[in-house]
Amino acid sequence: MKGILPYNHQHELIFVVYVKTVTCPMGQEDKNDTCVACAVGYYKEAAGSTACDQCPQTPFVLTTAGDGSTLATDCAIGM
Repeated sequence: MKGILPYNHQHELIFVVYVKTVTCPMGQEDKNDTCVACAVGYYKEAAGSTACDQCPQTPFVLTTAGDGSTLATDCAIGM
């Protein structure tokens, strides 16, 4: 979340900018300051505010069995 707050200091108007980052666990990414599970075909191996990674694309279509995958090795040939 980002925002600007007015702050009055000795009759001077100062704006303070703040940034809130969400730290999501493995298998989840930040969507509008809420942690949500990685979609099918995506995974996330580390906690943080980064997005989920898409399964590697080879000559075969790789996907995950469900949402919230935490490892690249969860990616397998789709059915």
